[in-house]
Amino acid sequence: MLLFGIVGLVLVAATLPATAQNVSMSVDAHTNGLSLNANRYPIVSDKNEISVLGPQEKDNTILKAQGPGPRYYWSAFSFQNAEGTALDFVLAIEPQRFPGSGLWPVAEAGPQALSVMLTRDGSRGRLQVIDGVQTVILHIPAKDTVNVAIETLGPKLSTSLWQLDQFNSSHLGLAYYKGLLEGLILLMLVGLVALFSSQPSRVVIAGIAFSIAMALFVEGDIGLLAARAGLNFGFGGWFQPVAESLLVGATGFCLITFLNLPRKPEIQSILLGAGALLVLANLAYALAEPGYASGLARIAMVIVSFAGLGLCVMPTGGDQSLKIKSLLFWLTLCGWVIIAGFAALMSDTAPVLGAQFAALCTVVLLVLCFVVLRISAARGLGARPFINDATMRSLALSSGRHVMWNWQPQTNRLEVGKELARLLDLDEPSLIRPSGNGFRDIVHPLDVPPYQKLAERHDLEPGERVTLEMRLRQGDGNYRWFELQARALANQAGVVDRCIGTLTDIGRLKEIETQLTSDSLQDQLTGLATKGLLLDRLERALTNPRAMATRLVVIDIDRFKLINEGLGHEAGDSILKTVAARLQALVLNGETLARLAGGQFALMAQESKARGDFSALVEAIAATVSQPTEHLGQQIVVTASIGVSPSGKGEVKPQDLVDQAQVAMLEARGEGGSRAVFYHTEMRDDRARLISLESDLRRAINQNEIIIYYQPIVYLGTLEVAGFEALARWQHPELGLLQPSEFVDVAETAGLMREIGQQMLQGAARQLGIWQRLHRPGPGFFVSVNVSASQLNNPDFPAQVQQVLLRENLEPGSLKLEITETVLMRQPERSVVLLRQLQALGVGLACDDFGTGYSSLSSLRDFPFDTLKMDRSFISLENVDDRNDRIISSITALSHALKMVVVAEGIETQEQIDKLAELGVAYGQGYFIGRPESVEIAGARLHSIMVAAASIAAPTVSRSLYVPLESSPPTTRLAYPETDLLPSIFALELDGKPVVTRKAKKKAPLRVKKKAKRRG
Repeated sequence: MLLFGIVGLVLVAATLPATAQNVSMSVDAHTNGLSLNANRYPIVSDKNEISVLGPQEKDNTILKAQGPGPRYYWSAFSFQNAEGTALDFVLAIEPQRFPGSGLWPVAEAGPQALSVMLTRDGSRGRLQVIDGVQTVILHIPAKDTVNVAIETLGPKLSTSLWQLDQFNSSHLGLAYYKGLLEGLILLMLVGLVALFSSQPSRVVIAGIAFSIAMALFVEGDIGLLAARAGLNFGFGGWFQPVAESLLVGATGFCLITFLNLPRKPEIQSILLGAGALLVLANLAYALAEPGYASGLARIAMVIVSFAGLGLCVMPTGGDQSLKIKSLLFWLTLCGWVIIAGFAALMSDTAPVLGAQFAALCTVVLLVLCFVVLRISAARGLGARPFINDATMRSLALSSGRHVMWNWQPQTNRLEVGKELARLLDLDEPSLIRPSGNGFRDIVHPLDVPPYQKLAERHDLEPGERVTLEMRLRQGDGNYRWFELQARALANQAGVVDRCIGTLTDIGRLKEIETQLTSDSLQDQLTGLATKGLLLDRLERALTNPRAMATRLVVIDIDRFKLINEGLGHEAGDSILKTVAARLQALVLNGETLARLAGGQFALMAQESKARGDFSALVEAIAATVSQPTEHLGQQIVVTASIGVSPSGKGEVKPQDLVDQAQVAMLEARGEGGSRAVFYHTEMRDDRARLISLESDLRRAINQNEIIIYYQPIVYLGTLEVAGFEALARWQHPELGLLQPSEFVDVAETAGLMREIGQQMLQGAARQLGIWQRLHRPGPGFFVSVNVSASQLNNPDFPAQVQQVLLRENLEPGSLKLEITETVLMRQPERSVVLLRQLQALGVGLACDDFGTGYSSLSSLRDFPFDTLKMDRSFISLENVDDRNDRIISSITALSHALKMVVVAEGIETQEQIDKLAELGVAYGQGYFIGRPESVEIAGARLHSIMVAAASIAAPTVSRSLYVPLESSPPTTRLAYPETDLLPSIFALELDGKPVVTRKAKKKAPLRVKKKAKRRG
């Protein structure tokens, strides 16, 4: 029962309004600015009604709250007039500003009082806002008491009691003080803007940005301008986080700009952009959560301010002079941040006035202006002594090889800058004469007439420009080109009395102009005519009615690009000079020999009796070109593909003859070179297609259209896959999949083989690394890549190979480079060094197409090959005889003696496999074994082989078995001991059942009986 009684009393009490006793205080005529914070009686209630007690119990008054709830805050006061006359007081309620606004989240600032009630009769006092301060007029009769209850937004309250006349006087003085502070801030901002107009720099911009942000911050704190305009821009709602976020952004801008961090402008731009985005993000966040946005801005302000101070104190990094100049600013700013932090955490009993806080902001801005002036002065303003305009112009002219020229037409007086005597290495007194004759004496005789014509002109118009090129004599007697540029000036009467300008040294420009003119007519290497001069003479010959018929002969040195790559450009240039000199001996009067491009020449020949039959001319040209040429003690023999145009006369255009001769030359090259072809109308011009194909090939390299196909290489004894050869294919978007024969020649002609070869090397190595990590095919597995001559001629090729090996982490020897011996024998000494460098990197080296090139046994001894790839011509079906077998046996025995393995190319039948295995050839490849296939098919094949090898229940570990992917699932499995290359036991199973087991005869070919359905 007692428990129920207690609960009932609580419920009854909860329904009653809260009751509070007023804080009683006596006031008189001397009460001025009495602070009520320490004497207030706070009331916190969950109910929207409270009961305020008066001096006696009967004065109890029920007050209803106006706030939004759910908690309501009140403060009750009781004022007793001790005087014998009535008194009027002003109850001033300061708005909640930056100080005392909390830490996290920042409490919403703004007016504190929601309503003021007089508890004697329950009436509401009239709240008036004067310059942002809420005020209530209290009339207290003589010897009477007035009770006041103030409803606030929160528990904090900053209020004071003033006599009416004293409040007006104090408020007016405070308004003047606040106006003075804001005036100083605006004055400093105007000063910075004026500084920027005279010396624009990022430092001044940073100072202006900080001043604007601080002005907004101060305006939010004291709210003077907004109050005068009838606006509410003080701290509260969205304005508080906006002002503080902008201040943080401006401080970060000052940090980057004042200390010049980092030194790179592009990184500075990135940091400034990132900071601007963060400020904008916080401004957007302020629309939803102003308290949290303001708190984030204050935390960022602390970090940025002390970061600036720390960077100034640090001995390393940044510009030390800038650190010293900006140290005072960061010290002042950090001190202001500390004071602001204490103010934000202060209790209600000791508030900091907004005007005092604004004074600290003004001090920070004063220091900022001082620092900006110091940095600006150090960067240019007053850093250099004053130079008058005449001196600066003279220095600028002399440094730019310009000389002042001042001529007075009426008196024929000429003044020339002293720099001219220095440029011409002449005696100044002999050059400078008032009459101008000294200057005329050094003008080239051929340039005197135009100069004299200018000197005798009396009809110059005001503002008219004069331009003249002339040669002036130097001290050594040679002449140098100068350009005169001047303008006529008129006096007050409108008469031209002066012509002022500059003389500019254009000697270098004239040399370049002469050189360009020479280059357009004469080839610099051979001294022959250029294509432009040839076309000009062709046009004259074709349009001259009295001229004889003309033919054009195009001579193109065969494989000239390979000569440059193999022997070097010096050898190529030497051959061109020699061939040009020999061909020049065949030219008759009226004919022209020109160099077109590269190793290509053109002869404009006339059909005359002296010339005779053109067939004899072509034979003479071929014989002349093929004569041996000596370079560095080595004889070089070259041939030429020759194309002859038909007879041209009348309406034929010069370019038509060139095109026809080049089409015939391409036909000769297509037939193998070293021959001559006369043009006829049935010839097809493939040059447009070749040009288009070359353009497509360049695009294909950039867009990775060159793909890699993989052709399997197997052990001939067991048909196990030993590795793959990487072959290039072009996946053309319109022509489909192109074979190397369709684009390699174009790539070599266009100089693109190096890029294609590098892509092949990187792609094959990358795929080999993937297979090694995914399938682990064993230590003997390899992928071979062909290397072009252009790659070998690249001095960075070994470094590129090393980079590929390190990036893919390949097994040693698993990446093989195939190089033809023909390429290596062009520079054998260099090739030996290069191959040994590659061998030291851990790559395998294969001699490709062995037997078709030099086939030098010394090359096998010197070159560190580990593999010989026998050309398909040795195993061709057309070369099946005992002599060919003995050659293959000899090559195989030689390779075994040199610790090399032999790979036979071009296998097309089972009989070839049997014969090669019998002759001791270890490896083979060809269309009968497997065609080149895409990486997906090759990877799937390798995966199936590894799965099949893992499922063999054999006493020894098995290598991979090559099984065609396009066939049905593999039913044949082949296993042999790991230690023997050719197994002595050959176990064959079909669908899991043994079919035949026999010992292989020594050197006998391994055959698969018909029942076994051979898969390889």
